[in-house]
Amino acid sequence: MDDIRSSNPASNPELLAALTDDFVKSGFDLRRLMRTIVRSRVYQQSLATSRWNRDDAINFSHAVPRRLTAEQLLDAISIASGSPQKFEGMPVGFRAAQLPDSRVAAGGFLGPVRPPGARNAV
Repeated sequence: MDDIRSSNPASNPELLAALTDDFVKSGFDLRRLMRTIVRSRVYQQSLATSRWNRDDAINFSHAVPRRLTAEQLLDAISIASGSPQKFEGMPVGFRAAQLPDSRVAAGGFLGPVRPPGARNAV
């Protein structure tokens, strides 16, 4: 998830402004915005590094692998399997990534992690 708080400014404000302007000029065409982003050189960077960019962590010279969050993984599995999750007290179609608090889904996939060897309460 992106951290869009005002206390966390954009790392490339000029790029963000250009994307914003294009999005507004296109009549808020979300498909066009997504196409622009995914066709960009930066978005398509390889995970493979070279001796010149191996230590680069800020210039987008290569992609950096990241693990999915539990919510993202649950949503991906739900979409791929065609079996949407149902969260108690939430409307039908609500995704795990939209949960206001992981305690909403307590006891399931998003429940607390138990140490190895711990037993479930009966």
